[in-house]
Amino acid sequence: ADALKPGMAPPPEAKPKEVDVSEPGALAALVPVIDVKGLIKGVKDELMTRIQPKLDLMAAKEKEAMDVLRKEMAKKGLSLDKMMAKEAPKIPEGKNPYVFAQEKFAKDFQQVREKLTKQGTMNAEIDKKLAEAEQSGQKILGDSAKLYDDGMKRLVAADAKIAAGTPDWAKKLLAKAGFDPDDPDPLKPLTREEVVERHTKGLPLSGRNMAGADLSRLDLTGADFRKANLQKANLTGAVLDGSDMSGALATEADFTKSSLRGAKMLTGIFQKAKFPGADMSHADMTGSMMSETDMTGANLTGATIVRTLLEKATLKDARAVDSLSSQIYLLSADVSGADFTGADLTKAVFLKTKIDGAKLAKSTLREAAFIESKGAKVDLSGADMHNSRILQGSAMTESNFTGTHADRSSWMKSDLSGGDFRGTTIERALVEGCDLSGSNLSGVRAKQARLTKSNLSDSNLTEINLFQGSLRKSKLVRTNLSRANLYGAEFYRTGVGQTKLDEANLKMTKLHKREDLLPEPPKDGSDDRGRK
Repeated sequence: ADALKPGMAPPPEAKPKEVDVSEPGALAALVPVIDVKGLIKGVKDELMTRIQPKLDLMAAKEKEAMDVLRKEMAKKGLSLDKMMAKEAPKIPEGKNPYVFAQEKFAKDFQQVREKLTKQGTMNAEIDKKLAEAEQSGQKILGDSAKLYDDGMKRLVAADAKIAAGTPDWAKKLLAKAGFDPDDPDPLKPLTREEVVERHTKGLPLSGRNMAGADLSRLDLTGADFRKANLQKANLTGAVLDGSDMSGALATEADFTKSSLRGAKMLTGIFQKAKFPGADMSHADMTGSMMSETDMTGANLTGATIVRTLLEKATLKDARAVDSLSSQIYLLSADVSGADFTGADLTKAVFLKTKIDGAKLAKSTLREAAFIESKGAKVDLSGADMHNSRILQGSAMTESNFTGTHADRSSWMKSDLSGGDFRGTTIERALVEGCDLSGSNLSGVRAKQARLTKSNLSDSNLTEINLFQGSLRKSKLVRTNLSRANLYGAEFYRTGVGQTKLDEANLKMTKLHKREDLLPEPPKDGSDDRGRK
């Protein structure tokens, strides 16, 4: 009832200060649902609450006056009840019942007066009682008639609001959010047939409820699924090229072997969704949550996967060549055998991720971080790893780093043994506590690099340029440093044994002109150990 009081309810055109249609329940709040029965009942209840005490007072005064008349007429042997008895008149349709009651009330009192006068029973006392009762009743009925008119005006206004439908400001918000503002029931679950019909007619599917729907093998090219509910929907083998699923809720949806070429999937929620064998080439998944998603063997060529969360996701054997994957978050994920050749993985995070056989050749990994990520035979050849991080027990054994640019990188406490680093640049880099045993670092450009506390035993460092670098506390047993430029390099507590330094530049080092103090290297050909 309060909502019907003047000033309590906002006019339809009044836009609320903040409306976020992506919030749960916001859509339902925008859809106009008018409880007509509730409004009418509210008006009636309010009217009766305010009118009933006055009607009770009128009835009490009327009874008092009638009792006086009844006694006076009984003295004359007359019956007031028989005189007043008559069939209740019908209230005309559309007439204010209290105005009608006023008119009837005045006629009834006039008839009583005329009958009493005709019978000779009218006197001053009776006339006074009748006047008081009539005056009191007319006032109460007049007030009630006004309240009734006010209430009916509110009902008319509510009816007009119903007829007007969704306010313009709400329609604009709904349309902007991808919903159909003229749909009377946008939350109703759609069937497969209804989805086909709407798509055929060019009607949007944005904001619609298709949870659990079987949409397998349908051609929904270019469909508008913005902010739609696709939870557990079956879209296997569907053609969704160029569709827009931005902001969609597709938890546990099945897109196995579907075609999503060029699809927009920005800021969507695809947790536990299935994409095995799906063609997602050139799709845009910026800002989407794809935790526990299965993309085994999916085609992500040229896709945009920026700031996308892929926690516990599976991308085994996926093809993401030339993808834009900067700031991608691969947390406890599996990218074994995945192909990211030429991809932009700037500031990507690989945390506890399986990287066996991953192809990252010619990719951009500037400021990327590998933390506790492990795998063998990873291909990083020609990659740009400037200022990258390989940390905390990561492992990239027998991996290909040839031609990699990793200046100013920090590789710490990781297993890089058996790696091929030929032609790599690691100038001013920090390599600390790493296992590089059995690796080939010949020709590596490592000016001012610090290779400290690391195991370089059985490795080939021929012609490495470690100008003013450091091998502090590293292990160089059976290491080949022939023709290496070690000018000004630090050898503090460096472990050596059968280390080969033929024609190495040792100027400005502790070993300069003191090579004779080193143990003799083997002469049976084992000095080539570590070469590749």
